[in-house]
Amino acid sequence: MRGANILTGCAVFAWTMMLLIGVSLIQGVTSQNVPGYPNAGQIKFYLLYPALVVAVLVACAWLFNGIWRRASTLALLSGASLLAALPYVMFFGGGV
Repeated sequence: MRGANILTGCAVFAWTMMLLIGVSLIQGVTSQNVPGYPNAGQIKFYLLYPALVVAVLVACAWLFNGIWRRASTLALLSGASLLAALPYVMFFGGGV
């Protein structure tokens, strides 16, 4: 369980940092009073999706540590979320 928990902690940390960067980006656009920005799509992309991933990972860690002892499933979900972070970050900055 220790390795799965460490991997989950790394994934939660990475997605929490992306959430905090998203909050900073949204605040930066809001402070400039640009009309039409931030729109609903940007708010979902920068705030909702990382918060959802963090919530799911924390809930799965709680479930798989407390109720069911499934270290491999927790490690698989955490690894998948870390792999999903790569394409997410690619679009985070606006692409190429």
